[in-house]
Amino acid sequence: LNDLMRTSRPIRSDGMVTRRRPGRIGAMKLWRTWVAVFAIAATSGVGAGLIEQTVGRGYFTLRIVAAVLAFVLFVSMAKTVIPWAFTNFAVVAFLLWSALSLLWSEDRGATVTTLLGLASVVMLAVSLVRMGDRDFAPRLLMWTLTGATVLSAFAIWLFPAIGTVSVTHPTEGAIVQPIGVFAWNSDLGFAATLAAILALTLALRTRQWWLLSVVILNVAMVWVSNAATLIIALGVAFLVVLFTINRNPSAIVGAFFGAGILVAIVVFGPQGFVDRVFGALGRSSTMTGRVGLWEETIRQGQTHPWTGAGAGVEPDLVALTTAVHS
Repeated sequence: LNDLMRTSRPIRSDGMVTRRRPGRIGAMKLWRTWVAVFAIAATSGVGAGLIEQTVGRGYFTLRIVAAVLAFVLFVSMAKTVIPWAFTNFAVVAFLLWSALSLLWSEDRGATVTTLLGLASVVMLAVSLVRMGDRDFAPRLLMWTLTGATVLSAFAIWLFPAIGTVSVTHPTEGAIVQPIGVFAWNSDLGFAATLAAILALTLALRTRQWWLLSVVILNVAMVWVSNAATLIIALGVAFLVVLFTINRNPSAIVGAFFGAGILVAIVVFGPQGFVDRVFGALGRSSTMTGRVGLWEETIRQGQTHPWTGAGAGVEPDLVALTTAVHS
C-alpha cells in the first residue's frame, strides 16, 4: 500500500533524489486506500461465513459495511468523482433502469436491497478509478483479493473447522466445500478468478513477469474452490485478455478452431462421451444441476420478457427442485 500511494520525491540540482516523509496529501491518499481495501473486502464477502456463525446475517452485515465505506470514499472525493461518474452513460442507465423497476417489482424489499448494493459498488468503483493512475485500481483489487485467497488457503488447511463446510449437494450428495474466509466456495473462486485475471493483465501490459506467480497462486485457489463455473469463466477470461492485449489474429483463429472442435465433439460425439469427460473432472454434463436451473429460469423469464420481475427478484425457488442455489 505504501508503494501504491508513495508521494513524488523532488530531485535536487545535482540529480540526487531527496527522501521525505509523506505530507498531508499523501496521508489522505493512504487513508482513502485503506478505506478502499476494507470496502473491497466487504464487497467480495470476506468474513461472511464467520459473521454468520457468530452473530448471523453475514452478507447483510457486510453489505451495510461496504455501503458505508463506499459512501465515505465517494463523499471525500465528490468534486472529482461526481462529474466523471455521470459521463459513464451505460452505468447511469443501468442504475436508473434498476431504480425504475421498483414500479413493477414483484418484491420491492428485494429490489431496494439490491439497489443499495448496486449503488455502493458503483460508488466504490468510480472512487477507485479516480484515486490514482490507470494501474492503481487493478493493483489494489488484485492485492486485496489475493490477500483474501492466501488467508483462505491458511484457513482451509490449518483451520478446517473455519475454512471448510459440509453441505448436501443435490447431485453430488454429502461433500466438504472449501470456503476459506468466505461463506461459499463460489465466493472464494470468484475472488481468486478476478485476482488472476487482473494479475495476468498487468503482467502482459507492464512486462512485470513476476506477476505471473500471482496468477498461478490464484488459479490454484480457483481449482481448490471446486467452483466449476468459475473454472470455465477463468479460461474464457484468459482468452479475452490475450486477444485484447496482443491482438494476434492467428491466436484468435486458432482459438475459434479449437472451440469448434470441442463443440463438434460434444454435439456429434458418441452417446455418454460428454458424461465420461465431465465425470473424469468430478462433474456431470448437467453442470451439477445448473442446466435444469437455467432452463427453468429462462421459462420463468418468459413471463416478463420486456421488463423482468424487478432488480434483485429471485426466480421461484420452489420450481427449481435441482438448483444448487438461486
